[in-house]
Amino acid sequence: MSARGGVRRGVGLAAMVAAGMLALTGCFVVPVADGRSPFDDPGGASFDQVEAQVSPVQTLVDETLQSTGWAATVSTAQDNCEGPCNLRLGIDIVPEVQAIEAAERFGLEENRGGSFVIPLPPETLKALMEKILPAASAAKLDVSFIGECADEAVLRAAEIYTGACTGLIPSAQALLGTTDDFYRDSVFDLRGSGSWLDEELIVQSGSYSADDILGRLQDVPSGTESGRAFS
Repeated sequence: MSARGGVRRGVGLAAMVAAGMLALTGCFVVPVADGRSPFDDPGGASFDQVEAQVSPVQTLVDETLQSTGWAATVSTAQDNCEGPCNLRLGIDIVPEVQAIEAAERFGLEENRGGSFVIPLPPETLKALMEKILPAASAAKLDVSFIGECADEAVLRAAEIYTGACTGLIPSAQALLGTTDDFYRDSVFDLRGSGSWLDEELIVQSGSYSADDILGRLQDVPSGTESGRAFS
């Protein structure tokens, strides 16, 4: 058998294996060199695409949250499909001293996993979405808004000796017009399991325009106790 014939047979076998995986799993296979799971959508966002938007979106986040008592860090968010998949922009939202001290005036009733939960005002979440989604949609990227916990320096300054984490679910429910901790449709995926560790709102801004998404949000009152919109 010639070397060329062996190469052809090898290429043919590889194609048959890939086709077999697709037939058996219903999933596509992407090159391993891409760094994503072989079961991710090959048309989905790559690490390079997401990382290219981290810095400009961080600037938008900082502008939006200035003097609100909240901060956020932009990074690459992902799911696990036997490797990274569904790559998107992640907005990790944390309370700062101002939000923690304001929440204390109303009493910190909730305590999950040893940490106080500081409810994010729905108008703050909406302002972030209004600022970020046009850029994310233009870049064909989805966005995750994630409730995270304050760092040690903030806790010491606020004289909180357990933890203080962002409560995302109530504000997301107010904007989506739902009372469910789990809510999913073609645009929004709200993930909550009664623990601050799992509070996340995924927005399909890679598939829908910012105007379409923002047009679906509910109006929320500003500066109300229920929304914990502190000044």
